[in-house]
Amino acid sequence: MAAEITMIYHTVKHNLSYNSMDCGNKLLREIFGDSKVASKIACGRTKAEMIVKKVLAPKSVTDFVNNLNDPSKSGVFFSIATDASNHKNRKMFPVVVRYFDPLVGIQNKILDFIEQADESATGIYNLLKCSIQNNGLSLENVSSFCADNANVNYGKHHSVMKLLNNDNGNILSANCSNHILHNGCKHASDILDIDIELIVLKLYGHFASSAKRREKLQSFFTFVDLEWSEILRHVPTRWLSLTPAVDRVLSNWEAIRSYLKSVEDCPKALQKYFSDDDSGKDLILQAYFCFFSHIGNILVNTSKYIENADLTIMETFTAVRGLLDKICQRKSDKFFGSGTHKILAMLGTNNRNLAEVIFIEFYSHLHAYLTKRFIIVQNIPINDLLPLCLNKEIQFNELQDICKYFQFELNEDDLYDEFCSVREILKCKIDLTGNANACQKWVAVFCECRSKGINIPNLEKVLSFVMSIPGSNAHTERVFSIMNNKWTDVRNRSATELIKAEMQIVTNFSMTCKEFFKLSSTDLKLLTECKSNCKYL
Repeated sequence: MAAEITMIYHTVKHNLSYNSMDCGNKLLREIFGDSKVASKIACGRTKAEMIVKKVLAPKSVTDFVNNLNDPSKSGVFFSIATDASNHKNRKMFPVVVRYFDPLVGIQNKILDFIEQADESATGIYNLLKCSIQNNGLSLENVSSFCADNANVNYGKHHSVMKLLNNDNGNILSANCSNHILHNGCKHASDILDIDIELIVLKLYGHFASSAKRREKLQSFFTFVDLEWSEILRHVPTRWLSLTPAVDRVLSNWEAIRSYLKSVEDCPKALQKYFSDDDSGKDLILQAYFCFFSHIGNILVNTSKYIENADLTIMETFTAVRGLLDKICQRKSDKFFGSGTHKILAMLGTNNRNLAEVIFIEFYSHLHAYLTKRFIIVQNIPINDLLPLCLNKEIQFNELQDICKYFQFELNEDDLYDEFCSVREILKCKIDLTGNANACQKWVAVFCECRSKGINIPNLEKVLSFVMSIPGSNAHTERVFSIMNNKWTDVRNRSATELIKAEMQIVTNFSMTCKEFFKLSSTDLKLLTECKSNCKYL
């Protein structure tokens, strides 16, 4: 039975179909006819789906819920996050839980995945509350709520956050930094007198709709001695996807310009800049593209960094603060990227001065937008939490300040004794090079304490709360990518319950197939449930 369960697990993990699994099982019995294990493998589509929905998926949730409700621990805090996305005419809401396991690190799990048309604050609040309570968790242990920065989530008068605070006033609002970066870039782009986004969309649309145009463009790549590469599609709702599209246009600039100058049926928005006159409009456009590429890649790199699943709010705060410093320094030095300056040097004085003024205005608007809206967690003095990054030796008074702010019910004498017992371990984990993040350092601290028999429940409670607060809603966004991989056009008749179960298995279980086989071979409860006819009820 363990072999059958592992085959189902392998099928779900690698996006295979149940029909292919059934076919593979029959093939194994044929090839390994002399094997007793292979001869007993029999698992059709119906049985596999029932095991996925009624056994494996519930286990994936129960395992981490039991960890959160472990009575031996002084209190495990967790954050909740959600977002909404359409699957055709359905509105889907995942409920994602984030918590800190001292011996493993930050964990992101799918608690629930619900289809609901109601997108109001009350509807989302009821969805979250029911999901938490139905799975045996308590709102009292919720540290923060994370979602995108829409008014329905964080509005001042009536929002999901307000309704959650009515149940637990200690729940913090953890805004999504990635959305702020994305919206900041779009907001600042409105200052430019050339619509870069429109030009990128027009370029992609011009070639994406015609194989003949694409083939002709390829001939220009050969003519200017460039290696062929496709023009990338920009999706306005996807985080900062404009930057890689701009980079691709820049790398193929000569071929694209030669093509557009040679044809007459291209959009007027493109003809305006790629004409045969000597106005220098194509150079101005290239300068704008180079500038946007320069600042856009800085934003993209910051966004990618804070998307890390095990990043803490302190590190997110430090990353965005560093981004703001870079923007200020570039504005002060009038630096727009080396490629941009090379193009500007080829322009006339008036055009060059006008472009520089606009680029500086772009920096100003971007900085103002990010500064105004960049509140990772409202009303929390993030600077007081920075010592927990272990980039320098942490002092007990700094730990006291954190406990006083969050009003933890701790015995301060016990906390001091715990701190003294791990002081030397903490010194050893200080990483001046920054190769390890805060989560990795604290996991190393707790693992060493466990190996030496040092018990630090109060310190564990503090870290459980702080580490559970996310600085981004990126993991919830990834759930939709998993959904799209599962809910393909080929499987468009799959029930929501099956897709939810498969997503929970993929996300909540981090084991390899080999590790899962070893687990299932010794888990008698799991084997019994898989064999039982109750899974069909």
